Amino acid sequence: MIDQFLHLTPTHKEFLNWVADRFVYLYKESEQVDFVQRLREIPDKEVNLSQLQQESHRIAVEHGWWDNRNPDSVLELLMLIVTEVAEGAEAYRDKLPIQGGAVYGKPVGLASELADILIRVGDMAEGLGIDLTRAVITKMEYNKTRSYRHGGKLA
Repeated sequence: MIDQFLHLTPTHKEFLNWVADRFVYLYKESEQVDFVQRLREIPDKEVNLSQLQQESHRIAVEHGWWDNRNPDSVLELLMLIVTEVAEGAEAYRDKLPIQGGAVYGKPVGLASELADILIRVGDMAEGLGIDLTRAVITKMEYNKTRSYRHGGKLA
């Protein structure tokens, strides 16, 4: 379902074909064709932040992530995002492909973990009624006014 929200340029298509050709050995023979076919059939679509937010939350609700959850459990939701950040660091440390790959149909690598971060952020924002598009635009406009490295910060 989420593939309907992806935007792939010809370069992305080439990359997906490269991934399909090089990672196919990671799959059981019966799963190889299905996975490769799915990679090559992802449609050219764009996702806007609002769609990402709504779809992320819908899927999370469907899969039980909001069962018995207090919508005000902000710390728990933030820690789920932190967990994805840690998984991204682990993927990078383990030298998994930055652009991603897959193991038995599960996307892996830094790109996949960054996607998980966006998915968790979108889910949280939708669940808490935050207009993430407006928040991002507002914050980016403010950041344009800040000094270089916010006054000399190193990180």
